[in-house]
Amino acid sequence: MFWKLVEQKQLKLDVDDPKLPRQCKVPRRYEVGSSIPDQSHQKSVQDMYKHTYFEVIDYVLQAITSRFDQKGYKTLANLEDILCNEEANLNDYNDVFELYGSDFNRELLETQLVVLHSNLSSDIKMSMVEKK
Repeated sequence: MFWKLVEQKQLKLDVDDPKLPRQCKVPRRYEVGSSIPDQSHQKSVQDMYKHTYFEVIDYVLQAITSRFDQKGYKTLANLEDILCNEEANLNDYNDVFELYGSDFNRELLETQLVVLHSNLSSDIKMSMVEKK
């Protein structure tokens, strides 16, 4: 499907047909156990670009996974949950309190969260009335 779209755009933009890169002979010292990709198994331009496409997709998936699979991200997600979830039990977030130590007073935070959630819910209700 993607290839068909590319071919349609090629015709529309009057671009030459894609071609396989010229085969060059790898020096003998690099042939055995080489990490140089073997282009000979790609029989068509479509196969070459398909291989490149999946290689890019794999790289993007790895980058996204490594970015969001970090301890710091989990802590930020827990902080967001504490602020946004009215039913959040602060006892479930001991890692946050250990990280911030004396910066957070648990009892004071519980009181402040009740006020925050009541103000947010009243603001949301008022905005709903204004939209009608």
